[in-house]
Amino acid sequence: MTIPQSLPDTSPAQGDVSTVSPDKVGNLGFPRPRLGVGIGAVLWGAWLISRVLLLRLTSMNEWTTGDVHYYFLGVSGLAPEAMREYPAVGVWPAHLVYFFTDGSIEQYLPQFIGACLLIDAVFFAVLLRGVSASSSCTIISAALMWIVFAPATGATFVHRLDLYPAVIVALAGLSLFTRPAVSGALLALATMIKLWPVALTAGLVSGWKNRSTYVSLGWFSFSLVILGALVAVTGGFSRLTSPLEYQDERGLQIESIAATPFMFAASQDHSGSYAVWYAPSKSFEITGPGVDIGLQLSTTVMVCTVLAGIAWALVMAWKNAWTPHAALSFFIAMIFLLITANKVFSPQYIVWLGPILAVALLLHPVRYVYVLAAGVCAVAVMGQVIYPFHYDEMLTVPFAASTGITMLVLRNLSILVLTIIACSFAYSELRRAVAQRS
Repeated sequence: MTIPQSLPDTSPAQGDVSTVSPDKVGNLGFPRPRLGVGIGAVLWGAWLISRVLLLRLTSMNEWTTGDVHYYFLGVSGLAPEAMREYPAVGVWPAHLVYFFTDGSIEQYLPQFIGACLLIDAVFFAVLLRGVSASSSCTIISAALMWIVFAPATGATFVHRLDLYPAVIVALAGLSLFTRPAVSGALLALATMIKLWPVALTAGLVSGWKNRSTYVSLGWFSFSLVILGALVAVTGGFSRLTSPLEYQDERGLQIESIAATPFMFAASQDHSGSYAVWYAPSKSFEITGPGVDIGLQLSTTVMVCTVLAGIAWALVMAWKNAWTPHAALSFFIAMIFLLITANKVFSPQYIVWLGPILAVALLLHPVRYVYVLAAGVCAVAVMGQVIYPFHYDEMLTVPFAASTGITMLVLRNLSILVLTIIACSFAYSELRRAVAQRS
């Protein structure tokens, strides 16, 4: 089947979306497409069936409940030092869930899952509402992707906290097409939850003489200061810095892109040169010949990623070429780059990509987006095969079996390919935006 470069134009004025000023993007006045009651009911039914499948998958391996038990220890006070590696705002959902339990892990686990499914359902409802969508076809595409993505991802979708910042970032991406200033506040909230969304703020920059740049970044800064002050008052200044200190202590986690050649080498090595151990960073890391080089390479790529974000902001500021489509493509490319460059690739990181790509299918359904969305769903399945079903195979060298390491190599190679595609997508949108301003 041939995927069209973009879906048909259903509004006579739609071609002007990409060149409109960010100050006016929320007032485009396009008619919002609506799904029929029958189609909406079918999609909600498919969502429900897919979530039943998701819950079935989560029950097949108890390994994944370990994180929820860890959250419980932290929020219940049984382990006061637990979760200090998480930003304070990031653990608020875990505390909120605990508030509605009787203080037992037996209640905490299902209610934690229920809270994730509630956020999931709210986001699905936002997609179905179709704000700024060009047609009902794009709403259906976005909805179907989201329906498939959760069971493809598996237990980490509802057993980790990463769904919260991922959905907030996706809503920030949606706000680029309605109220860009709101994106700044949403990115600040997401940053205080998980740190990495701060890299997306370069996508808020338009012309250096454009009021919208300062409004969006102002809302980001103001929201960040307010949330930071709240954390400092309630938990002390050290609670603001503890997640950053934790990042400095990390080695090369076994699932990271940079660790892949060394994990493969370990699978072929029987001399004891490599070892996998559970580090103080609370993750499994690999040690052995060349690992230090891998760490340096990861750091270098991360620095280049930051520089690429700065370069994007400078071009947008100089050329006054901001468009919501270009900014959305930047969000997507930057998330891929952050995952690729990171010395850690925890199983739940795939969750970061699903919501923003669903929004892209809704608002900018070009061929790049279809390929990325399909690719991420496939990568999510690979990640689920690795964790939890074959993760224990890779924890002792020599590895107990080959399935886990084979899938790890395939998954990470696929991520590299998708990162290149995402960067090509962002570059093409940047060129188009600059050309339209010239």
